[in-house]
Amino acid sequence: RMALDATLAFFETGAKADLTVIGDGPLRREMEATARAHPNGGQVTFVGKIAMDRLVDELHAGDMFLYPSFHHGLATIVLQAMRTGLPVVCIEGDATGRAVGQEAGITVPLSGTEAPAQGLARAISELADDEPRRRALAAAAQRIAIERYSYAALSCRMESIYKNHAP
Repeated sequence: RMALDATLAFFETGAKADLTVIGDGPLRREMEATARAHPNGGQVTFVGKIAMDRLVDELHAGDMFLYPSFHHGLATIVLQAMRTGLPVVCIEGDATGRAVGQEAGITVPLSGTEAPAQGLARAISELADDEPRRRALAAAAQRIAIERYSYAALSCRMESIYKNHAP
């Protein structure tokens, strides 16, 4: 829901962009109703649960990946988006925020003075208004996904941990 609110706020600036919401969940009907009621709701498409090959196509068609979930660990979809070459906009402070950092996207700090959706909308706007930065973050996201989170990289790290902590 926070992703939808942030994107609708971004659209209110006159942005010529769209949001594709992938997946199903308990908030889908509410989110669809919110989008229908909003003047810019026509810029939002809900595709529901899709097959992996279509998901990869959808990721390749995107310019950035918005993932505002917090305290859910590092979701594989975030790594898939990074591997595809999408900069990630997320909340700062959890596993996703640590994986993305400021080198693979924009992490938005939680603040007592600003609603998270407003911070996310600002981050979306920053990337939309600065194509060289968006491209640099996209390239870094792809590199980080491969260097730090590929099966080969993770297995090397695990092996190192076992070797260094063996009795």
